Amino acid sequence: MARLITLTFTYDLNDLVQVDDIIFFNSDTGAKRLGTITVVNTTTKKITVSVADNVATPAAGTYYLFAKDNKANQADIIGYYAEAVMKNNSTAEAELFQLSSEIAESSK
Repeated sequence: MARLITLTFTYDLNDLVQVDDIIFFNSDTGAKRLGTITVVNTTTKKITVSVADNVATPAAGTYYLFAKDNKANQADIIGYYAEAVMKNNSTAEAELFQLSSEIAESSK
């Protein structure tokens, strides 16, 4: 059985977070899966997560990260042209550490 918890953030949510993403939290032993995102509200900066009963609710101030479900997001870029947009909605200076991609040529 699963329960719903709501996480409230003090900063803007990442533009790419969406329903059905998997959310993780940082623990002493590394990243642990919290659950599946069921609701994203960018206006109130809240995310509702479906959490298994045996998963403890993380403490306030915990670092969270999310990942896309591979079943829904498994396609490669097809074709000869692709465009990527990267956004930093923080007001602080940031540096891009690494960027990589995979492509699948659609015809030859």
